[in-house]
Amino acid sequence: NIGTQTSLELANQLGLRIEKDHIVIDEHCRTSKKGIFAAGDVTGGLAGLKQIVTACAQGAVAATEAYKYLKLKK
Repeated sequence: NIGTQTSLELANQLGLRIEKDHIVIDEHCRTSKKGIFAAGDVTGGLAGLKQIVTACAQGAVAATEAYKYLKLKK
């Protein structure tokens, strides 16, 4: 069911911290594994909202943080 359920299969394979069927992230969309970021419904959204706007905003944060992470790795 697109848009109604999230898949945590990859998160489980990567060993990410999961609580209440959501990937746990911090305010920078960082997961429990260094260099892995998550956004959108799979994270529970901001304040539990499951909306495209929330997912887009988190995606922008995650992309910015991933860029910073990769830039520092050079």
